[in-house]
Amino acid sequence: MRKFLLLGILVFSTSSFASHIFGGNITWKCLGNNQYIFKIDLYKDCSPNTVWLLDTVSLRSTALPGQKIYADRDTILDMSLKCNGPNSLGCNQPSPSGVDLYRYFTDTITLPGAPPAQGWLFSYSICCKSGATVNVQTNGRPQGVTFIRSTMFPSTSGCESSPYFDFNPAQQIISTTNSLSTLGSTANPADSLYYRFVAPNYDANNPSIFLFGYNANNPFPNPTSNALNGPVSINHFNGLIDFDIKQGTPGYYYYAVSIEQWRDNQLLSEIVLDNSVLGDFTPVNNNAPSVAIDTSIYNLVRSGDFYQVNVVEGDTIEFVIEATDADIDTATNQNQMIDFGAYGY
Repeated sequence: MRKFLLLGILVFSTSSFASHIFGGNITWKCLGNNQYIFKIDLYKDCSPNTVWLLDTVSLRSTALPGQKIYADRDTILDMSLKCNGPNSLGCNQPSPSGVDLYRYFTDTITLPGAPPAQGWLFSYSICCKSGATVNVQTNGRPQGVTFIRSTMFPSTSGCESSPYFDFNPAQQIISTTNSLSTLGSTANPADSLYYRFVAPNYDANNPSIFLFGYNANNPFPNPTSNALNGPVSINHFNGLIDFDIKQGTPGYYYYAVSIEQWRDNQLLSEIVLDNSVLGDFTPVNNNAPSVAIDTSIYNLVRSGDFYQVNVVEGDTIEFVIEATDADIDTATNQNQMIDFGAYGY
């Protein structure tokens, strides 16, 4: 009877709230002798109407078929952007809310020797994405499920630690920005990292389906979604995503980036980052400030942009040049005050 009652409460809770997962990634550290510690990072909406994530998660792996690799939650970090205005991602803002990073670690895991040529796949899936996601379908599986994965390939020098993403996942794009970071790092200076777009939420049975105008290589507003926009591209050597957005639907844009770890022409691992970025493309207008020099109290003669005063030895000339801009910054809906002054003798 108690078990039945508890089940009813859990079903009611999960149906009333959603996790609003933004994405995540899986990485590992090699301890030697085929022993590893895996780290799972999950990003989620930190607003109060979303559920907390589990204390323990389990990975699936082709290295240990039929077994689960368990990881316990180590910490929760508030990664929200601490900016002002309606575009803020702070947890104290009603909408949009901020981003929490849930970090999990496994105990020491022993894997059976070296991976095969096709590698070992490590994966984890969790529901659900925010309904405000613009570029992918979220109202049904598998599009509403976040599927994170990484692949470990064989190495001639034994087990290797994977690279890891080293950036704040809580980013946003607006009409005045033109780049987004997906920077990664590696502990071995001999490694080369290669970045590329990949399909998010993808495995052999669950391909990700983008809405019309978007695809894995164009996850943000682009010329296909609106002809006014410029192309979307990724720098393969530093992970910087470039875009030129003039028109776009506000909301979350889902995307995925892969870091390939190479050394001596050998592919050691592929770490896939799934993430969602908030887009707000309200047109921003900013008029140039007006500058005026009052010559009425000075004996000045103006010729175009030049001002002249006749002086003789012993005279002292004091001048003041001032300008003020009191526009509204439409990116934040806040007053924009810029004062300029120059003084001299």
